[in-house]
Amino acid sequence: MRLFVYGTLLVPDIQRRVLGRELAGQTASASGYECRQLADTPYPIAVAAPEAILKGMLVDVHAKEWPILDDYEGSCYQRRVISVQVGSETEEAWCYLASPKGQASTRPL
Repeated sequence: MRLFVYGTLLVPDIQRRVLGRELAGQTASASGYECRQLADTPYPIAVAAPEAILKGMLVDVHAKEWPILDDYEGSCYQRRVISVQVGSETEEAWCYLASPKGQASTRPL
């Protein structure tokens, strides 16, 4: 299953620093989520928002990279499966969304 990214993992320099490579992907969106800011940090965090559409990219991730990404995202994020739109197609993908801890400390962008 692929990963939907919407924040810092869209940045090639961060991709190289975290995974040692750039991620190839497709422009995508996820209905029902919005990007907020994790309080007291510069980091974006996605939360449920029924009328919103979160824009990002759908990328391929190698099995050995999942633990690295889980560690990078930390305890304020939780990897969950969501529906993602790529053009006219919909597919299921992993996404790092706000965990209960992260949800409690967000603010509007």
